[in-house]
Amino acid sequence: MQFQISQLLIGLIGIPAFAFAVILPGEMLLRRLAPVSQARLRPWLWLSPVLAMTGVVIAYPLEASVAFAFQDATSSHWVGFDNFVWAFRGAMRSVLFNNLLWIVVFPAATL
Repeated sequence: MQFQISQLLIGLIGIPAFAFAVILPGEMLLRRLAPVSQARLRPWLWLSPVLAMTGVVIAYPLEASVAFAFQDATSSHWVGFDNFVWAFRGAMRSVLFNNLLWIVVFPAATL
């Protein structure tokens, strides 16, 4: 329950505070530029908090997934490419082939 409350506070207070801390100084700097530069840079200023948060939300799980891919099932030992060798040589080959069908062949055939 306490973890959910902290997530709620981060969502309700932290994220808007982060956006405010980026956009307010950015707007103050933009006002010193020429109108043409303001028009070109203002959308990027307003998108920057969202892009930064999206990057964090995507980059951390991606990095963790890559790290886990090179560890054993308990994530206690580094096994390198052994997991990939097992996936492409063993019983997983038929599973990978079925995924390839669903991801590539069926959409291409539908189009």
